[in-house]
Parts: sequence; C-alpha cells; structure tokens
Amino acid sequence: RGRMMGLEQFFDDEDGYQGWVNTHDKDGYVVNLCKDRKRFPDTYPMLHKASHKSLSSKKIGDFTTGQYFKICSTDREELERWSQSEFGRPLFRCKICNPWPTER
Repeated sequence: RGRMMGLEQFFDDEDGYQGWVNTHDKDGYVVNLCKDRKRFPDTYPMLHKASHKSLSSKKIGDFTTGQYFKICSTDREELERWSQSEFGRPLFRCKICNPWPTER
C-alpha cells in the first residue's frame, strides 16, 4: 500500500483496500489496473465508483492480490491527472456504475 499525490495505491493489500472502500463508498473512486502491463486492455485504466459491488464485494475477493491492483481517491480530477501523467491517456469510465455522469 502506498500514498502518492492524494491517491492511495493498493497492491497485494486486501484488508487495506476493503477498509478504504468501506470508508469511502459514498465519495470515493477506484481505478482498476492490471499488474502485468503487457496484458493492459485498451479500456484501461478504468474508473469506478467505490460503491461498485464488483470491485468491493467480499464474496468476490482477490481485488489486489490477483492480477489487478487499485488506485483510489475521493478526487476524480486527481485520478484523471494521474492517468494522463502515468499513461498519457484519460481514464475510461465504467458504463455500469457511471462514475463521471457528465461529459468531460
């Protein structure tokens, strides 16, 4: 787990990630990323609301210990700047939880 520019990274830290999601389920955002950049889909990095159950249900698990890790924040704009800086492209929005309901 690590902090950067107001962002929290969860890499192999299920307890820390679940704690963050539970604390920020109303105001938080989660960026889902593959640990293996060679397998990085064209639709990543993907932005979700922290309340999106497919990224927080304890029944599913392995959110940060499997093939993915998470970058979390309560600031969507900060996550967007991070994505541009890190990957040179904007965040893709989950069409299910719609974390950014208005056009940018």
